Amino acid sequence: MVAPGHARTGADSHTPRRVRGSAPLRGVAAHSTGVGFPFGRVKGRQLASDAMLRLFDTAAGEVLPLEPREPGRVSMYVCGPTVYAPPHLGHGRFSLVFDVLRRYL
Repeated sequence: MVAPGHARTGADSHTPRRVRGSAPLRGVAAHSTGVGFPFGRVKGRQLASDAMLRLFDTAAGEVLPLEPREPGRVSMYVCGPTVYAPPHLGHGRFSLVFDVLRRYL
């Protein structure tokens, strides 16, 4: 919601905004605005590193470029959910994320 008299127009109308007190932008929102990552936009132009797919590596704890083990072939393993409580929408999130990633690749 925008305060009266402060309408967002043009490029600003599509830029994700942080809600006061919320966590910093991450993922696609941060990537598209050039916020939160060392790569991003420079004077309105995309850097060359934006062309490659970069993913968060939980083992390394940072965003790294995707480097297939075999050139030209990408594979992935997705384990099923370990549900200890009543099911909820969050349990299906990983399936959606990896399905979108598979379709992108």
